[in-house]
Amino acid sequence: MLSSMKARLRPAPRQREVDPAKVAELLARRKRIQGRADELAAQIAAVDADLTGMLRGSEEAVAGGKVLFTHRRDGTFASRQFADAHPVEFVEFSRMAPKLDVVALATRRPDLYQRYRARVLRPRSQ
Repeated sequence: MLSSMKARLRPAPRQREVDPAKVAELLARRKRIQGRADELAAQIAAVDADLTGMLRGSEEAVAGGKVLFTHRRDGTFASRQFADAHPVEFVEFSRMAPKLDVVALATRRPDLYQRYRARVLRPRSQ
């Protein structure tokens, strides 16, 4: 158990030799799946438009007294659009909040900065 903990704490090497044929196969598969995902997202958007169009401005779709789906204004608040449309109210209802200075952290404590950065898979063009 202790050796497995040590292995997890030990940093992985920056580079690792891999099979280029396997990588090419996986990247091609990923590209095909991504294409299908884009197509499916467009189809979902079209269905969502049809559903919300049925409401004609109402918030709930009902049948026989049972709510089938809703379309309410309870999502993420559009702060930037609000600021552009209502600059006076934006200032009135704004407050200063503590914010992590990520640039200073990266400069002075790169070890901590790297530890909390997300890993992102970025395939290279071939």
